[in-house]
Amino acid sequence: MRYLERPYPREWNLTPIFIFKVSSFIGLFVFLFLYIFQPDNLIGTSNAFALFPCFIYGLIGSVIPSLSLIFTPRLFPNYCNEEKWNIKKEFTLNISIVILIAIFVNIFGFNYLEIDFDWFKLFKIVTLVFLVSLIPVLGLISFNQNRWLKQYIASSEEINETIEHSKPHLPHVNSNEVIIEGQGKNERVRLNVDDVLFISSQGNYCEIIRVINGKIKKDLIRISIANIEEQLKSFEVIEKVHRSFIVNLENVRNVNGNAQGYKLYFEHTKTVVPVSRNKSKEIKSKLIALSK
Repeated sequence: MRYLERPYPREWNLTPIFIFKVSSFIGLFVFLFLYIFQPDNLIGTSNAFALFPCFIYGLIGSVIPSLSLIFTPRLFPNYCNEEKWNIKKEFTLNISIVILIAIFVNIFGFNYLEIDFDWFKLFKIVTLVFLVSLIPVLGLISFNQNRWLKQYIASSEEINETIEHSKPHLPHVNSNEVIIEGQGKNERVRLNVDDVLFISSQGNYCEIIRVINGKIKKDLIRISIANIEEQLKSFEVIEKVHRSFIVNLENVRNVNGNAQGYKLYFEHTKTVVPVSRNKSKEIKSKLIALSK
């Protein structure tokens, strides 16, 4: 289904505090749901839902999401490409977490109650959990996708209207001329910041994309994106918009938006530069300010 291929925002560079908050919320939900409703048909006896086992179920419900958020991008880096993340992948991630929680909750329940392990019963329980979770998980994902999509489309239209009616310009600090010092001996690039469209990180190298006399010029230099950001920090129009991209905001000609955030477009190139969601508000404000 084409619907499942729609872009969906997913950031893997998460802080430990954020992971702790998300996993704690899920664990608390698992604990309260099982302790309050006590679904006897899951394990087969109400003893399975006393306070102590429910606390362990909640702990399981907290640990599994944490491990999933930490290790999934490390084990499957290509699959977890943020730019290629979509509704289908988000659904698969969430439903996998739900199923893993159900499996380990039941394994603990069987052992805690000293009930003989039954693979067929476990399969029935996991199937039931999958069917019950199917609509709520997909519904929540769809709701978030539509909410973010509308938000970024509306914001991008506001930015584009401002860009179209004004010529972006902010005075640079000192001079527009700068020499980027690479990590190799005698490795440097002299450039005019006004010519820069964007800079992309490619492993241990950065590629500087410029326009000179209406033609694209590319310079590959051995340097980290953090280093090049530091060397260009005195120029207010230069901004790191993504962990892999630095752009000259003055040269942005169009902004598009989907559920993953803003996409920046430039003249003379078909490359589309993504903006990290945590930078969206800042980049929007700067683009609008540059146009005034």
